[in-house]
Amino acid sequence: RTMLVLKGLAERAGEVVSRDELLRIGWQRKFVSEGSLNAAIYELRRLFDDNPRDPSFIQTAPKIGYRLVANVRPAISTTSSGLRGGNVEKFPQPTESRSVRRLQAYLPWTVIAIIGFAAGAILLNRIAPLEQRPILESPPIPLTSHPNLEFGPAFSPDGTRMAYVWQGPNNDNFDIYIKSIGTATPYNLTNKPGYNTSASWSPDGTAIAYMYSNFHTQECGVYIRKLDSSDTRKVAPCNLHINSSVTWSPAGNYIAYTNKTGFDVPAQVYLISLDDLTVRPLTNPPSHYFGDIFPEFSPDGQSVLFVRGEIDGTRRGFQYSPTLGDLYTVSAQTGEERRLTFDAQELPGATWSPDGKRIVFASNRELGKFNLWELDAIGGAPRWLLGTDGMVSHPVFSKRGLAFVNIHDDFNIWRLELDGSQLETISQSKIITSTQNEISPQISPDGNRVAFATARSGHMEIWVSDLDGRNLLQVTDLESPGTDKPSWSPDSREIAFETKVDGKSRIYIINANGGEPRLVSSRNSVGSTHHDIEPHWSAEGNWIYFSSNNGGSWQIWKSASYGSPVMKITENGGVAAKQVVDAAGREFIYFVRLNKNGLWRLDTESGEEQLVYADQNPNNWTNWLLRGNDFYRFKWRGWDMGDFEKIDLSTGEVHKLASVKSYNNIKIAGLSLSPDGRNLLYSMADTRSGDIMLVENYQ
Repeated sequence: RTMLVLKGLAERAGEVVSRDELLRIGWQRKFVSEGSLNAAIYELRRLFDDNPRDPSFIQTAPKIGYRLVANVRPAISTTSSGLRGGNVEKFPQPTESRSVRRLQAYLPWTVIAIIGFAAGAILLNRIAPLEQRPILESPPIPLTSHPNLEFGPAFSPDGTRMAYVWQGPNNDNFDIYIKSIGTATPYNLTNKPGYNTSASWSPDGTAIAYMYSNFHTQECGVYIRKLDSSDTRKVAPCNLHINSSVTWSPAGNYIAYTNKTGFDVPAQVYLISLDDLTVRPLTNPPSHYFGDIFPEFSPDGQSVLFVRGEIDGTRRGFQYSPTLGDLYTVSAQTGEERRLTFDAQELPGATWSPDGKRIVFASNRELGKFNLWELDAIGGAPRWLLGTDGMVSHPVFSKRGLAFVNIHDDFNIWRLELDGSQLETISQSKIITSTQNEISPQISPDGNRVAFATARSGHMEIWVSDLDGRNLLQVTDLESPGTDKPSWSPDSREIAFETKVDGKSRIYIINANGGEPRLVSSRNSVGSTHHDIEPHWSAEGNWIYFSSNNGGSWQIWKSASYGSPVMKITENGGVAAKQVVDAAGREFIYFVRLNKNGLWRLDTESGEEQLVYADQNPNNWTNWLLRGNDFYRFKWRGWDMGDFEKIDLSTGEVHKLASVKSYNNIKIAGLSLSPDGRNLLYSMADTRSGDIMLVENYQ
């Protein structure tokens, strides 16, 4: 990709080439974020030792693109018959680089920006293969290896001990454990039923601050536990609808944490003064945002790093982060903010380097894969730091190196076979499995196939199969993060889905057997910053309903499946639209709201909105469907169990279809019912495990 970007610049040397054109040249029809182009430009500048503030090779045209300002000439043929004017040394050819060979075979001549042949030789030697390489290639070593999941590592100031969260040997509670580095057995610091998470050491190493919450008792707060005694005190309250991290200031006089003042307001970073326990807000996100999470004090205590998120992922079943967002810093004294990234991707954790000059963060910013990235604290292009065979999160530095959590989930698609009354379950079985995740199953209207999202090809793509999981077919080949939520057309010939372009979700349609996708949402919103998600076809097939925060709040919109128009149909909030046409031919749109319990219905003729079922938690706004007057859903009964239910909306009668239980925090990702009502498909994480790993000697 980097060579193709260089070729595109060189062929128009001296001219500004737009970012869109360079993305087309480098990634053809793949839908990738602008972060991919940023990384390619960064790599070229690094290879040529080019200063972006005083460029000799690549000049930035702000908000437009890039210009190659170096001298350019075609590469000279190296055959003996083609040489003139003396001996010319061949460029060294990397013997193992298929990417270079493909590029040379494709081009009749290769245009290379050079000052001399030495620069060209360096370029070919250092880009082999042409894809970006991680900075860290040494294998990490495990610091923990308990059963199930450990996360949230925090190291004592002297580096000899590590605090972390674990469900314990009996998988019965989330508690904070402490272990000495180099030993195998930890000790349990907390034992109060509920969620004890996000440990942060005091600067003198004598105490740990952490967050505690319990949905059953409605308790939530920031606590400090002395390590030389059992003394524990609550220093601030918190809202049950947010569970982020706490961070202790280097001077020891403040704790920063995330909190919400209400259900329907964004999360903010707050500062707790440990002198008088006063609490004040430090950040002020836009009112329509999810908010600010994961605060982290800089080593000098002058700034706080945090993630500002747009979409509330806790209600969509995002895999590893509660939001899509970007990195910011804020002055702890003045509140002045600085934005560092522009990806709008999942960011499950970020940290400062020990010298405060760099920031390491976990993200799926490239092709949907969760890796560790690094960027300068003053901003700039992120650099790929480390990738693993799992999902990385919670990076943190210790005196021994860089630690992080490596998580493995296994989402598979299950089937509940129901009896003729649709009130009892005959069997419960797994039908689509792999070593990668399979989520968001949707049965076609003809009942013959299932569409779902899976990473089995290396990236999240839309696939289809028979109803029993056979005859698999990959439908999309986008290599784009966030490809998900397939929805069948009424004739079972096309599939609508969401995917991310330049970090923003958009709705596309593709033939169910593959082909070129076409955009159906936001046609007239090029460069806009909103998200379009959760597509759903109308019964007649001429409309696609979807959720969008275009305009600042989440509403239901619809777009013609071919051509225009695109229009908003709710004003008071709404997500996850489902259309139902009753026996009299009246059209209703059912949806949920992010800030209120309940299932709502819009009469498309009168425009009247009505609450039709009050007991629906918006925290679970993706795992439900409608069939006539029957409402199917998954309802959590605790962190490790839940029920599939069928509810008659005319009477409110609830029928339990089946229960599921997991030894981990149960995660469900999508429901679908066959046309005959006998097969209910869902995606569930069967297993979840994770260990804390360490890359030694990286500071």
